[in-house]
Amino acid sequence: FCLIGPSGSGKTTLLSCILGMKAFRSGSINVLGSENVRKVSHRIGFMPQHVELVPKLTVAENLSYFGNIYHVEGQKLKNRLKMLAELLEIDFQMSLVSNLSGGQQRRVALAAALVHEPQLLILDEPTVGLDVLLREKIWNFLQASTESRQMSVLVTTHYIFEAQFADRCGFIRKGAILAENSPSKIVESLQVENLDEAFVELCRRDEKKLEMNVAAEEEEEAEEFEPLEVENLRKRKNFAFQTFWAILLKEFHRF
Repeated sequence: FCLIGPSGSGKTTLLSCILGMKAFRSGSINVLGSENVRKVSHRIGFMPQHVELVPKLTVAENLSYFGNIYHVEGQKLKNRLKMLAELLEIDFQMSLVSNLSGGQQRRVALAAALVHEPQLLILDEPTVGLDVLLREKIWNFLQASTESRQMSVLVTTHYIFEAQFADRCGFIRKGAILAENSPSKIVESLQVENLDEAFVELCRRDEKKLEMNVAAEEEEEAEEFEPLEVENLRKRKNFAFQTFWAILLKEFHRF
């Protein structure tokens, strides 16, 4: 599922709610059969928009760290890291993350999100800063993974042309979904040539709809709401030696 929209449309906020990082005023979210995302977090892979890696560790040490956090051990972890390095063209495994370019760091972050073979993979703008050939390679991998494995992928992007690779896509603007269907059906229903024209047409219709209800829109904009951090999701889980060992190794390498 590809969520498309301009910056500030609500893509990252929605992902934060799904991951339990932000609260919301009404409704509920069910993730992998549970309304408490903390219970299924080990089955989710997440790549944030801003890369979150340990800069003073090498690429190999970072990926081993994330593998240990998700309890992927031994030969299975080595095989997984080898496959991801080939897929994402990571031939700089002994380099410090702090010395990598932005595009290289994004490749490592994507590998970290995939290291434990998640059932749900959430990617926030994963292809920003990557060359066209690598983007295509990543999308081909995502398509193959959803077809051959029990893995669902939710990806956000502002590159509208990328949505053609998805099974379904949704156009989001100002926090509202304007349309949701397969890319071909959206284009067909709006009687346009491509997804770019589809988004323009949807924005035009949305503007007309807003003009018909200006008073309601102004009232809604006047109401300020800052999503609250969900405190109960920050409670510690039961002690896990593997997690403790992963953090200990990370700090040792950094030292």
